[in-house]
Amino acid sequence: RSHAPRMVVTAALSFLALVGASPGGGAQELEPAALSLRLPGAVYRVEGPRARWELSYAYLAQSDDGNLTGTRALSTGEMLERYPVVPVIRSVREHGVAVTFRPTPRVTLHLALPYRTVRLRQVTRLNRTFERSASGAGDLVLAADWTAVAGGVRADAGLGVSVPTGSVEVRDAGGDLLPYPLQMGSGTWDVAPSLTLSGVAGPGAWRIEAGALLRPGENPRRYRLGHVAEAAAVYAVRWRKAVTAEAGLATRTWGNHAGADPELADLTDSPLYDASLRGGRRIDVPFSLAVELPRTRWGAHSVRAEVRLPVRQDLHGPQLRREWSAAVTWTFSAGGSRPSGGPPGR
Repeated sequence: RSHAPRMVVTAALSFLALVGASPGGGAQELEPAALSLRLPGAVYRVEGPRARWELSYAYLAQSDDGNLTGTRALSTGEMLERYPVVPVIRSVREHGVAVTFRPTPRVTLHLALPYRTVRLRQVTRLNRTFERSASGAGDLVLAADWTAVAGGVRADAGLGVSVPTGSVEVRDAGGDLLPYPLQMGSGTWDVAPSLTLSGVAGPGAWRIEAGALLRPGENPRRYRLGHVAEAAAVYAVRWRKAVTAEAGLATRTWGNHAGADPELADLTDSPLYDASLRGGRRIDVPFSLAVELPRTRWGAHSVRAEVRLPVRQDLHGPQLRREWSAAVTWTFSAGGSRPSGGPPGR
């Protein structure tokens, strides 16, 4: 009996622990949700046919509430002793569309684009509460994956490019440049390598993912967002051939901004303007449920819902902490037996 799956899981979990323990590094404020749209399924198929075409729509929501410096929570009163204006709550609502095409069984091409609305509530020393908001398209993601299967383990090696379609010059009605967490994109051409390993174990399937978002240049506003490293280990079980439940552990590490926007560099009344207070690391526990709907003459449909709850956050703060995030994804697929998110073949 092959020990390859056990060795792969052990090595990947070791990598996951290293990433989760490493110091600081990308912008938590607008995580590239389009990356999750690239691969919307709940569990990968290890073998067997996958859909040639997929169209996905996702609605994503996240809430940040309260501030941390390191792992220590800061009260609003503590924050106001240092800053005249402090953020207290931020919400993000995002619509994303993705298209997947498989020209061959080994090659998968992806395109994804998000549109988001961000609302930020702030409090002043005079106990006045006000809200700032921004909406717009985020950065376009183009990516390609290469697939290989050996010894019951499937490997998907991917390389993506984030195109700077999201604005980094969003302003309020008075013409003032909004702070970093309210900007829509990175302003740079970013590279996103990834590796996913998956296989069957016991009554279900396991999946290990590792990826990065590397930002090699500076945007027109004279800064770049921090690099991102992330990894996840997931186990999924299918119920009654159409429902898949999944749970796991995910870690994300992101760096501070390099450089600073010249319009924001001299503003000190809020931590939102400080480019050195943008990095951190977080460990989440994701839960998801995917349902394959009855197939139609045109193709197959599936719906997936996911909730992520943070269990540890260590932020270069003061910085808003994540409270929760959730996503619902609908996928239509054609040209194959079922969505690529179906349970692994045996």
